[in-house]
Amino acid sequence: WAQGAGCSLVTDRSVIRPRRRGARQLGLSGDVRSMRLVVVLSVVALAAASAGGAGQKDACRDSGGACAKPQRDSMLLQIRYGQLGAFKASAMESAAKIESGDIVFLKVLTGVPHNASRWVGNRVTVMPTGDVHAKWDHTGAWQQITIEREAGPGPVQSGDAVFLWSHWKKALTVNEISVTAKSTEKSNASRFIIETRNGSAIVDGASVFFKAHTGNRMDVRPEDKEGVVQANFTDMGLWQEIVLERKAPPATTTESPDVTTEAPMTDAPATSAPCVAEGSLGKCQPCLKSEQCGGGRYCDPYMKKCVRSSNEP
Repeated sequence: WAQGAGCSLVTDRSVIRPRRRGARQLGLSGDVRSMRLVVVLSVVALAAASAGGAGQKDACRDSGGACAKPQRDSMLLQIRYGQLGAFKASAMESAAKIESGDIVFLKVLTGVPHNASRWVGNRVTVMPTGDVHAKWDHTGAWQQITIEREAGPGPVQSGDAVFLWSHWKKALTVNEISVTAKSTEKSNASRFIIETRNGSAIVDGASVFFKAHTGNRMDVRPEDKEGVVQANFTDMGLWQEIVLERKAPPATTTESPDVTTEAPMTDAPATSAPCVAEGSLGKCQPCLKSEQCGGGRYCDPYMKKCVRSSNEP
């Protein structure tokens, strides 16, 4: 609401609403749209307040100056989009920073529309053949990308040169406009400049762009049903916007130490089976080998008894 002497302006989200489609086609972020909306509403509110104040001054002049001096105009703007933008900025500040060596997923924003305002994005996938696409929304090994700073260990910043390594230990590489992952070597073709719109910190969930050595940025066009990942344009629009999703580190569990109970040691001498003289065992007596059996018998290997034959009663 903008309140002035003799006038009031009520703004409502249902009356003034930004055109989402146009903003998304231009690749504008929610914060930029919020700022523009605040500027427009501020200009309108100030103009209305000024008009009201001028009218009251005229009335005072016509009455010979007998009226009281108008109080200072006050203005209060409550913009829901602005509140959401501030909340988003606060959440991004508290998010985990992306470090060199982290495993991330690259989620594109040219997926299937959901709830008319949010996007279900697929993730960049590297096939065993080295082909790169964004057909699936999986978060498996083929979607895992290790981000490496050219400058070495440390947090990744906007403007850093980085290499993107696939699960297959191959670097994403740009050749003209095609993006593949077939080389194990670092080269100018596999070097990307990671960027944000306003140079903000690169954290988990941040929207970034990857500029190739050609000057073009990695993109996925929505009309491409095959989900081919390329680097066609220098734009920083929705087709080029990629959300970094940091893979959560494996959960650590505290294992209890193994507790084993050993039998107490004793000094008692070990006992062994008594020796059996050769030929000293008779019919059906237990035996271990045939030499122990007498009377022409042998030690049956199954019954372990001295017998003349398997049919001996």
